[in-house]
Amino acid sequence: MSNSSRRSDDQVYRVVVVDDHEMILESIVRLLAADPRINIVGTALTGIEGIESVRDQSPDVLVIDYHLPDMDAPEAIAQFATLTETSRSSRSPDRNVPERNSHR
Repeated sequence: MSNSSRRSDDQVYRVVVVDDHEMILESIVRLLAADPRINIVGTALTGIEGIESVRDQSPDVLVIDYHLPDMDAPEAIAQFATLTETSRSSRSPDRNVPERNSHR
């Protein structure tokens, strides 16, 4: 195994989870936290809380429910994208910019 492959295997991903159903949120967090490569750095029950968590934590990955009480995922993701663009210049060159993927 090459050194570059070994480094990616050892990477820990910072994750924020947003879901308005507390039981679902806790289940997702428990499932993800079982993987040693995942560090849950924030959770939220609303889109606004999710935006604050993303702003404060700068996660590598965002797991978000499509329907939230205060906004839908596309609206929240648009605001997350603005935060990402604003903070991109402050990131170190070796930090990955998170991919956005919508699941329907």
